[in-house]
Amino acid sequence: MSSSIEIALIHVRRGEILEVIEGGGPSERLEGFAAAVPEIFATDRISWELVFGQVRPEAGTLGLEDLVLVSEGYVHVAARLPEEPLLALLTVAPREGAVGLILASARARLESVREARR
Repeated sequence: MSSSIEIALIHVRRGEILEVIEGGGPSERLEGFAAAVPEIFATDRISWELVFGQVRPEAGTLGLEDLVLVSEGYVHVAARLPEEPLLALLTVAPREGAVGLILASARARLESVREARR
């Protein structure tokens, strides 16, 4: 995984970076992604819990957990903390790595953050 990966904990409604977890300070790309999250998740207009509940393939599953956006040069991942739905972990990584590897890395970091917050 490239050393230029950036990971931050953000407030979903405000789009505010609460803590940079990896990557030094927030870059313009990470700040832009964080600022877009309130619009992407539209928490004041749409109940994402209801939307995600509609997409459940089987009863008993948790539904969608991550949002992955792939551009020509970057992979952006937003993963909400299940215990704190107003918080999300954002990952921005160059697309030079495999998308699956980037997503696995983001999920592993999410679990680390969840453990640290308990």
